[in-house]
Amino acid sequence: MTELRLDVNKLTEVPEEIGNLTNLSKLWLSFNKFTELPKEICNLINLVYLDVGVVPFTVSEETNQLTELPEEIDNLTNLTELYLSYNRLPKLPEKISNLKKLTAIDLR
Repeated sequence: MTELRLDVNKLTEVPEEIGNLTNLSKLWLSFNKFTELPKEICNLINLVYLDVGVVPFTVSEETNQLTELPEEIDNLTNLTELYLSYNRLPKLPEKISNLKKLTAIDLR
């Protein structure tokens, strides 16, 4: 499996086992109810696209409200697109600057 869409499911947590899906290249987690992501998500070394964002008119307790990203985010060395819009991130991990292939990031 290379693509996994778990968006719009009102999930409250991402299972740690997601880190075993190392062939994933695209992962949609938007429009759920996450407050954190497991560090195991950073095992997805082939990931190029990660969406955990929200659109403005849907922001509520029913949508993602991430307050931090895993410190190991720099393991996602192939990541080119990262969508984090409308979460509650007070800051980004410093290691995010190590993602040299990142061409699109949405921090609205």
